[in-house]
Amino acid sequence: MNAADAAKRIYHVARLDDEGDATFAFNLRRRDGGGIGLSNIKTPLSDTERTALFSHFGVKLKVRTGGTSGDLTWEGVVDREPGTDAHFLAAAHSLPDPFCLVSSED
Repeated sequence: MNAADAAKRIYHVARLDDEGDATFAFNLRRRDGGGIGLSNIKTPLSDTERTALFSHFGVKLKVRTGGTSGDLTWEGVVDREPGTDAHFLAAAHSLPDPFCLVSSED
């Protein structure tokens, strides 16, 4: 699956409590034009949580990458620019505390 298709899916996000237990918090999706949409919000986000979440999706991210070519394995770091499908996926998979990605609609 390519980044554009993956970014069109709905992602289920949980909130971690102090003991590390996860409780469903909201659904996350990428809007047309690069924004993010939240739906099915179980408990409203605090101002601090909302600011951390939206700013997380608005900054350039450095993401580890790698692969294989024949017998060689390589590893590196790439930048992901806000507003792109690849950035959305990277941001969704590295949510700020206290949130964590628990599943996609698949």
